Amino acid sequence: MTTRPTPSTPRLLEKHTYLTYDAIVTKLRDLARAYPDICSAYTAQEKYNLPTAGKCGDKPCKQWVFVVGNKAKHVASTPELFFSGALHGNERVGPTAVVELVEFLVSHYGKNEFVTRMVDSRLVVAMPMPNAWGYYRSMREELSSDPNRDFAFDTKPSECMRTIAGRAVNEVWRDHIFQLGATFHGGDNLIGYPWGDNTHNPGYIAGDKIAMHSLGQFMVEVAGKYGGDGLYKLGEMNDVIYPVNGGMEDWAYGGSWHKAATTCNPDSYGGYPREKTVYDSHVLRAVLYLVETAFRKTPHVSKLGHKTSVEEPFKPGQLGDGHVPRNVRLCLAALDAVEPYVEIVRNKSLSWRPEADQPKTLSADIPIVVRGVEHVDSVHVKCDDQVTCLVESSSTDSWKPWGIGRQDVVRAAIRVSYKGDVPPISTNISVGVRADEHWKKLPTSAVEKKHNAHWVLARIDPSYRVESNGKTVVGRDIWWSVPMGFHLTPKQAVTSIRSRAVQHIVVEESTSVLDRSYKGTSLFLFVAVLFLTLRVCYRSKMT
Repeated sequence: MTTRPTPSTPRLLEKHTYLTYDAIVTKLRDLARAYPDICSAYTAQEKYNLPTAGKCGDKPCKQWVFVVGNKAKHVASTPELFFSGALHGNERVGPTAVVELVEFLVSHYGKNEFVTRMVDSRLVVAMPMPNAWGYYRSMREELSSDPNRDFAFDTKPSECMRTIAGRAVNEVWRDHIFQLGATFHGGDNLIGYPWGDNTHNPGYIAGDKIAMHSLGQFMVEVAGKYGGDGLYKLGEMNDVIYPVNGGMEDWAYGGSWHKAATTCNPDSYGGYPREKTVYDSHVLRAVLYLVETAFRKTPHVSKLGHKTSVEEPFKPGQLGDGHVPRNVRLCLAALDAVEPYVEIVRNKSLSWRPEADQPKTLSADIPIVVRGVEHVDSVHVKCDDQVTCLVESSSTDSWKPWGIGRQDVVRAAIRVSYKGDVPPISTNISVGVRADEHWKKLPTSAVEKKHNAHWVLARIDPSYRVESNGKTVVGRDIWWSVPMGFHLTPKQAVTSIRSRAVQHIVVEESTSVLDRSYKGTSLFLFVAVLFLTLRVCYRSKMT
């Protein structure tokens, strides 16, 4: 259950600066030591035995991976998200934004309700600087290869997985089933989604476009305007930027199933096994957004902004806003949207009303928080076996798509009926929603006439279930809240004059009151008579 916090007065937090390679390594290590129960850090060299692209200072460059999530509360179907800071080492906003994201999550865990829910119910895998060699030198490429032309999609076998950056990302993705994420770049001001390859010319639309565009709009809105760059432009990558071969975003979306998927056979760094780019059909079906953070690849440090406000993490234009907090908000939007969730709002003033024309029936208006969805299609309720319940009506007047602007409350009128003479002392109630059924529609110009993204299929197909590496994606028809106990006391039912059970209670209580009154009167008369008798006897004796 949840309560509705009151926003506090904004305050200016610590100012951001660009983080160096060494500063990021130190930060990730420190966070992992400080919060070992909810995060961990490792390198692709240690876990996957990858070589290094060269030296970063006097040490080998390493691809660091940071994982955030309370695994004690996770299950096989916990949704997983991926965030990449910089495939191009000279595009500098993304790495600092990704580090700020993970620090924001772990440092506010257990202190902020939203953050705690995210860490308990999602797994975040972040690579702030996958192109470690390029980031250390503020250079676009890794040696002479472009990491964002290096993925196993719409390219030649000899021209993919040539970089350690690409291989490190590939190894991480083989271990997970990611549903959503973002990869940060610089040089433009936009958010793009598939398709963005040369197989799909402009105008060729993905079957999951409706959902992709909707979440993209949410990201645009929470990121807001900053400086002279304005709102992020949004659309298919082929339309808003340009097509590429071997791009990460299309690989992440179609690398498991599309005909343009490539099996790589590079000769760099001693080669890379072909089987590493042979995937089962479930690994690569994620919606990974391309985010071009600003027209300048490295905006002036004064434009980066201050630490993200935990009081209003989705609100743009706050004191201290800048390139880093706007992109942290964008990541939080993806975290929030990866899976619907419903919570009953704790309301001490809630009371159950007897229904005048329905014997043995009580009703109440229950507010519920609904987030992670674009559209609420219907509201549902389920109770303990000792009662029956239904949703009499529901209202989304105080709710907006994705719960934007803290407008995330749906009101449901719930009716509970019971069988006995009096209602049970209490019952557990869960409220659920069916959502985003319009995503089932395929765009008329979709080149693939089916849905392919895990994130979408889990929302629109209750029978959908896939498994890989012990992780699952499971579709649902209705997304339920955690059950909440409600008290249904006889006192609340007494006022129902139409209920025979209640009439029985009233009569019984009235009779018992009369009986007590009669017994009290009899005792008083007995004592009074005894007193008078003793008084008469005493006076007779005295005379």
